[in-house]
Amino acid sequence: MNSTASTNASRALRLLLALVLLSGLLGLGACAHSPTDQSIDDQADLQLTVQTFHRDMRWMRWEAAAMVVSPEKRDAFLARYDELGEDFHISNIEIKALEHHKTEVIVELEQESYMKPAMVVKKKRYIEVWKKPESDWFMTRRMLKDDYVKMKKLEAKRALLKGQKSGASAESDSAETPQVADDATTDPSTDDAESDDATTIE
Repeated sequence: MNSTASTNASRALRLLLALVLLSGLLGLGACAHSPTDQSIDDQADLQLTVQTFHRDMRWMRWEAAAMVVSPEKRDAFLARYDELGEDFHISNIEIKALEHHKTEVIVELEQESYMKPAMVVKKKRYIEVWKKPESDWFMTRRMLKDDYVKMKKLEAKRALLKGQKSGASAESDSAETPQVADDATTDPSTDDAESDDATTIE
């Protein structure tokens, strides 16, 4: 009798562990593409790093959040939030999609923020690029989704022109290409918080 109970308990435990693991993988991003070169440990590390970063952002712990920003962009990141000051608040960050690539992970998120004293919530879509050069994950880019899409289109255009034209022609075209905002420093300013699609906090 005890042997049967022990066997049933063991099966139930294995099933529970399998369900927990499956729900964790699905929870990392319901819209995610299947990982290719990412191990389960890497996924767990990434999930913890991203969640901690977003939590620090919501609680205005800029110094802590900056620890997972790539070193070459850390100063610009801190300067941006220092410029926004204590009146800037992030009220919510929600991951909308997650894509695994060979050398990076692309996270799409929706961020809600506001500036005091207006107390007007602004929703914006951002793209974060996360890479793991060695043992730790770092955010190498954070920008508005629209700007990210423009940047990727420009990169594709440059690559196409590079293959079709001579070096001089490609350089000329590159010089005419408009610049796109980048590197984790784009957030709504005081004026931006007053735009038409904002909603007032009750």
